[in-house]
Amino acid sequence: MPGRLAAQMMLAAALAGCGGQRVPTATHHLPAAIATPPADAALLRVSRSGGNAQLLRANTLTPQEWIISGGLPTMSRVLGASGSDDQTVYGADNAGRLVAIDLKGRRSRLVPTSARQLTATLDGTILGVDSAHHPVRFAGTSPNTLKASVERGTILLRGPGDQILTVGNRSGTLQVLGAAGEVRHVAIPNGRVTATWVGDLVAVTTDSGVLFVDPSGKLPARKAPPRFIKVRGTPTTAAFSPSGHRLYVARKTGGLVMIDRFTRSQLRELPMAGTADALRADRSGRWLLAHGAPGDSLWVIDLSRWTIAWRGTAPWSDDLPQVVDAQTLLVRRRADVLAIDLGGATPPERGLLVGGAADLYIMLPWVPKSGGKAAADLAAATSATATTPTVAPPAPPPAPTNGATGGKLYLQMSASQNQEWAQALAKQLKDGGFPATVLEPKTRDESYRVVIGPYLTREDADAVGKRLGRPYFIITPGSGDT
Repeated sequence: MPGRLAAQMMLAAALAGCGGQRVPTATHHLPAAIATPPADAALLRVSRSGGNAQLLRANTLTPQEWIISGGLPTMSRVLGASGSDDQTVYGADNAGRLVAIDLKGRRSRLVPTSARQLTATLDGTILGVDSAHHPVRFAGTSPNTLKASVERGTILLRGPGDQILTVGNRSGTLQVLGAAGEVRHVAIPNGRVTATWVGDLVAVTTDSGVLFVDPSGKLPARKAPPRFIKVRGTPTTAAFSPSGHRLYVARKTGGLVMIDRFTRSQLRELPMAGTADALRADRSGRWLLAHGAPGDSLWVIDLSRWTIAWRGTAPWSDDLPQVVDAQTLLVRRRADVLAIDLGGATPPERGLLVGGAADLYIMLPWVPKSGGKAAADLAAATSATATTPTVAPPAPPPAPTNGATGGKLYLQMSASQNQEWAQALAKQLKDGGFPATVLEPKTRDESYRVVIGPYLTREDADAVGKRLGRPYFIITPGSGDT
């Protein structure tokens, strides 16, 4: 009881310091672009008016072939892509129904479910609410309906394991729903709610700072860092990095601030000529997209260099803008879609898809096995041009004889509960000459972690991390040290 009372007092103190009375808000349906790897395959163009789905080369927007010619219903958005075995893309039609686009069989079908209010979480899991107001979690092709009911308009977020997080219309409560029907209520302040890609931590952005909430319900350790972080400049929105170890917070004044998830310290600030009202991290962890209103301002931040790599205007929607092929920015420009290379000092335009702005787009983690020559050509070209590190890393020291926990240091590049994506990223890094490994989760709440190493010293690990040009942090697997 004393521990629980202390935790409640800490929460009350945090809420008192948060301030602000904004209605809780979050993105109702998240971009499918961040549910798939950035550089392993192709771009799928789905006709919003129905009928067709076309394969494109992601970095140049060069059309390849029509995967489906006719038969698609009118579409409102794309949600996510399944694994490489069945090669299925999921979306929602104009009636809110779940649509499965079978790229291997070149056909589409309506998924038999009453679930509507469909959303794709950051790791690609599809959630919805059925006609009896029960949350539904789609694991592969099998829907898992939770016993608890939610109110209309509830925002669904990814929770730890097979749980779902919900934020209702009434302010001040985060619900943690379990598959067996258990419901836990967590008090939160009014503000914008965002979760890590695996749902193990929630951040609530208020007009005076950020409150970190652990949805697992575990009591904080005695010397745990503060839950509420005061941030100057009136925060507007926030987004976690793919690994969940950084939180990026936009402010009305002062631009962007980077917060360490573990120490809760503010690490860096980046001035911006405007106010961002939405943030989106790409799958590689290198780029952060920031949208400003009014005027559809767009900033692309290179997180590895902590600089603004591109600045312009572009409309913001579920699928675009996004970064594909590790360094190609896709944006809508009037009636067209434009591909911009972020790799140079002055980003050049690499491709233009005339009349493509009306359609929907999703990056695929594989090339559809259609059997056509165009798909084969694209597969070969993608394999030849897939972005991998170009600087050969120094040879690592010999691997420890007692496994990955032998006191050696590793660079953690990502953490995801998508095993296929983790293996794809590790392969990409290995192809570039880096000794990458996937650390398997020990419990269902843990993630598949992609690490590089081992290295004997922090200096050696940092040197390789800087060459990679991607955000990372140093760990000793198994010890809990970072």
